[in-house]
Amino acid sequence: MTWYGPAEGPDGSNAWPSSWTAVPSLNSPVNSGITGELDFVGDTTNPGFYLSQSSTFLFFRMRVNVPTVAADTFRDSHLVLIDVVGWNYPGIGVEGKPDFALTWDSRSNDPAKHGLEMQIPSTLGTTWGGVRI
Repeated sequence: MTWYGPAEGPDGSNAWPSSWTAVPSLNSPVNSGITGELDFVGDTTNPGFYLSQSSTFLFFRMRVNVPTVAADTFRDSHLVLIDVVGWNYPGIGVEGKPDFALTWDSRSNDPAKHGLEMQIPSTLGTTWGGVRI
């Protein structure tokens, strides 16, 4: 696996986490008609979403419908929406809706032109499709 970040790895351990927790409620079957890198997939054998944590880092892994990942495969963004229970983002927050998003922008294979961003909501719709970050 590739580690994106400091050369020494998280917490100086020099390794991507070895222990992951699957989140089965985020599994989704392969949906025809959706571009592979945007089709979030998973089942009980190969879960679609995992998380791990250390004393200072939180890690996420998502499975998308791409059989192999070649250079310059992705040209979109992937988001992890975060709802902090009992806290609402000032001015727009609503309990049970996202307060933040971690967004991986993969529109370019050049590391200077993509990366991870922490974002806040601008619109909270009544469905996932109505949430704007």
